[in-house]
Amino acid sequence: MDSPSTSDTTELISGSRRKSSTKAKSGKKQSDKKQSKGGWCSCFSLACIAQYFDVNTSDVRGRILNVLSPCPRDKFLSVTQANPDFYGPFWIATTLIFVIGVTANINEYASSEDKTWHYDISKPSLAFSIVYAYVPLFGLCLWFVLKYLGVKIESEQTGDLQDPSLSAMVCLAGYVMITFIPFLIMCSVPGSSFVLSMLSLGALYACGILYRELSPLLREDGAPSSSISKKPLLTLILAVLVGAFSVTCWLAFY
Repeated sequence: MDSPSTSDTTELISGSRRKSSTKAKSGKKQSDKKQSKGGWCSCFSLACIAQYFDVNTSDVRGRILNVLSPCPRDKFLSVTQANPDFYGPFWIATTLIFVIGVTANINEYASSEDKTWHYDISKPSLAFSIVYAYVPLFGLCLWFVLKYLGVKIESEQTGDLQDPSLSAMVCLAGYVMITFIPFLIMCSVPGSSFVLSMLSLGALYACGILYRELSPLLREDGAPSSSISKKPLLTLILAVLVGAFSVTCWLAFY
């Protein structure tokens, strides 16, 4: 038989272990509560934002070439789904603002007969508001459309089908906007019909790239027959979203 002192010591040790495990569980619950409360705030933290700018020049160049290429080796979403970035879309949007501001003023100067013409600073300011608002809204609309159509994207790491992320859609929308730059440069030539044709070609190019990226995903939702009816709907939505930017540029700047 154990002596009284030995049994007391054993009870004390077991009691302290139970208390420590209870404290650990309560501490874990409190930390989980703190994390859940700060979930939305953490999305706007510097560490969360910095991960979307963690790309180098070769990454951005490769993604731009992927968008501009008619038949890329890898799909854009398969490359960016695991690591979307906002660095490329930010500078593409900034370049668009500069190009719109310059070409709109050149177009006005070439078509104006007034010798006392002055640079219109309001056009770059308006382009700033339109472009920086349009790109994230464009990505948000694409995300809603894919969620509505039940589209799944295959993960490169696990191979599982997962919902498209909002950040990946904003990344896609931002990079696709680079297709408008050469056509917007041509808009410096005066002529309303010529400008409209250039903007229409830019929208057609952007729609083609988006359709190339998104239409194959409609067959991955487990219902191949339903993709037939979804493709016309996807085409119509893409035409409206991209065409809205072209029409806005035509009415506001040219």
